[in-house]
Amino acid sequence: MLSGEKYNVLSDEFIQGNIYELIFKAWEMLRPYLAQRTEFGGDAKFEQKYIYPEDACREALLNALAHRDYSNSNGIEVHIFNDRMEIKSLGALLSTLTIADLEALDNRHESRNAKIAYLLKVSKLMREMGEGMKRIFTLMQENELQKPTLYSNTVWFTVLFASKRVTNLTQNQ
Repeated sequence: MLSGEKYNVLSDEFIQGNIYELIFKAWEMLRPYLAQRTEFGGDAKFEQKYIYPEDACREALLNALAHRDYSNSNGIEVHIFNDRMEIKSLGALLSTLTIADLEALDNRHESRNAKIAYLLKVSKLMREMGEGMKRIFTLMQENELQKPTLYSNTVWFTVLFASKRVTNLTQNQ
C-alpha cells in the first residue's frame, strides 16, 4: 500500500453493525474481489473459477471478526493486491498459541471472545473446534495455491493468500 500521489487503494470502504451484519456485509464486499480466471476443465469446456477459494476466504474473514481484539476501536482490514490478499485482525495471537501451532493443523485453538464464538457456534457459522486453519490450508492445497502465510505481531494477526499457483512456481524455477 502506497501513500501520497502513489496511493494505490482502489476501494476504501467501512462497514459497521452487529456481529452478524459485519459478517454478511463484509462477505458481500469481499466476494467480488476474489477475482475470476478462466480454465480449460476436464470436460473440455472453459470454466470460470475464483483465484482464491471462497470457503478459505470466508473462513479467514469469519475468524478475523470472531477472534479480533474488540478493546481497540479499529476494525479488521482486508487488502487485495494483484498478487495476494491479506486479512488482518486486531490483536496478536493469544499467549497459548503460536504460528507454528496453527501451521501444525492439529486443531489447536483458543477464543479471545468466548461469547461471540458461542453466538457463532449456535448460529452454525462456526464450530469452535479449531479446524478452521486446517480447512483454509486444505482448500488452498486442493486449488494448487501456495499455503497461506500467517503472521502475528503485538498488534495484528494476518492471513496472507498468495494468488500464485504451486504449479506455476515449479515451472518458473
